[in-house]
Amino acid sequence: MTSSSTNPYLLITMGPTGSGKSSLIKAVCEYLRLPTTKNKVLIDDLVVDNPYYRTKVKEFLNTKSYDELIKLFEEGDTDLQNTFNRFYFSTRSQIYCYKSSRYYGEVLNKADTEFNKYNEKLTLTKDFTSEEHKRFNCDNTNDIKLKKLIDKHQSFVLETTGTSFPDWLVKIPKLANYQIIFAIPGVNTCKLLTRNKTRAITTLKHFLINPYKTEPPRLPTVDEKKYKTVVKRIISTFNTMIEQNKQKYRLLIFNNDIDHQPMTLEYDSNSSNSSNNSDILETIFDTQTPCVKGGKVKKLSS
Repeated sequence: MTSSSTNPYLLITMGPTGSGKSSLIKAVCEYLRLPTTKNKVLIDDLVVDNPYYRTKVKEFLNTKSYDELIKLFEEGDTDLQNTFNRFYFSTRSQIYCYKSSRYYGEVLNKADTEFNKYNEKLTLTKDFTSEEHKRFNCDNTNDIKLKKLIDKHQSFVLETTGTSFPDWLVKIPKLANYQIIFAIPGVNTCKLLTRNKTRAITTLKHFLINPYKTEPPRLPTVDEKKYKTVVKRIISTFNTMIEQNKQKYRLLIFNNDIDHQPMTLEYDSNSSNSSNNSDILETIFDTQTPCVKGGKVKKLSS
């Protein structure tokens, strides 16, 4: 199926942690025959690549033994999650931001590298005023990038969990000529819980071996009840968008539930074959079936 190439596009990928939002970009571009773009607006990259976040995580991990850390990550300890969230949000809103090659989609030049060296020193030593926080933090850096992309009329991708509709974004007047696409990958919720825990522990192990050249770990929610509550909100948001769309946006649902296989399209708002759609996401995510220990699906007795 083709899509108009005369206008730039905004692709908003929605979905819970671990569902495959990054891989979804390729699937959408291939399906709609859109040119791929390196322009991604994802503040997580700015946070994780910031030396302050890396330092705070490293300092905390050094207070625990290896066995203690593995146990805490496996259990999804609430206090541990709160600690990591505190590091994340303080880095995001209170720390001098840091240029990231991953965030900007290109290798940093010499000037960028020098900029980072200087700002790393500031980040770790300087007490910023409230005005400096507002001007130089990662939230503001992210907003500036978004504004520049729109001003230059460039295509870009924005990743979001999708627990609410980004009304603030789609109402920006300069986006009037954009193709706006919302896409979500569906994965069984119990499988996601296992996937997130495994990924967090793997990242932790790599970071403990080499904390200077590997990505610092983050700890997503692995509590089944809390995680399913988030997934239900995402499903509700997307289903409401389908009901109220009126062809304003292109809405796509992909199935990403089969391991090591390409995503398959389940719903396209522009397709005449997509009338029965209210249960697609719930069928894939399956938030009703209880999970057994380890995140796998628990079979219900008949």
